[in-house]
Amino acid sequence: MKKYVTGSLVAVGTNSIWNDNCEYDSLLDKDVIVDFDGKGGTIAQLKPIMSTLMSKLSNDAVKEHDADMRPYSVCRSGSSGIQRYAQTWCGDNYTSWKSLKYNIPAITGMGLSGQPNEGSYGG
Repeated sequence: MKKYVTGSLVAVGTNSIWNDNCEYDSLLDKDVIVDFDGKGGTIAQLKPIMSTLMSKLSNDAVKEHDADMRPYSVCRSGSSGIQRYAQTWCGDNYTSWKSLKYNIPAITGMGLSGQPNEGSYGG
């Protein structure tokens, strides 16, 4: 994936990466075996940290391509520690007052949980 990020995005001049749909809720076979840093495990076990790893990889790709470039990453989901690598957002919400009523406590809660940069989608 890093090669794709570098070749398709960073090499053409962008320093911004948007990792979307990184929750993998549609995985059909949650028992697929992955390396998991040599320890072995299933993709279902890796799912909670997948978005953090994708955001780290994106930042690493930008920095390795140009050490003077400052990466900016956005990710739709994340586990503890993602604030080191990416801003998160509340996902695809409807354009409505009901969604706005949801977004405000979601953003506030993320801030209280240590995520200083959270956004929402207004539709």
